[in-house]
Amino acid sequence: MTGFSSKWDMSKAEAIVQTGGEAAIRDCANFLLDESRKQVPYDTGALSRSGSVSTEGLHATVSYDTPYAVRQHESMTYRHAAGRKAKYLEDPCNSPALKERLIEYLKSNIKF
Repeated sequence: MTGFSSKWDMSKAEAIVQTGGEAAIRDCANFLLDESRKQVPYDTGALSRSGSVSTEGLHATVSYDTPYAVRQHESMTYRHAAGRKAKYLEDPCNSPALKERLIEYLKSNIKF
């Protein structure tokens, strides 16, 4: 029987995965912000401009910061211009495109 042996530097592998994962999360959070800005209700542009991304390690937050951001996001009764709508952050977050982006980023950017 032939054996197989490999020596991995686990701390190096963990660092590669951590760094690649953090970059992937940042990339996907910015992608989510860009996609949501295509749907965010638009009147003066203040809501769209208030969108931001913050990241810490493997966690990211995409948010909009106006007094009416939540109301615009949750109300299904407001009328919006074509292509603009409520759930402007939730829908892009749940789209397959975001998951695909994350998988592709990890495949192409994490190398051992």
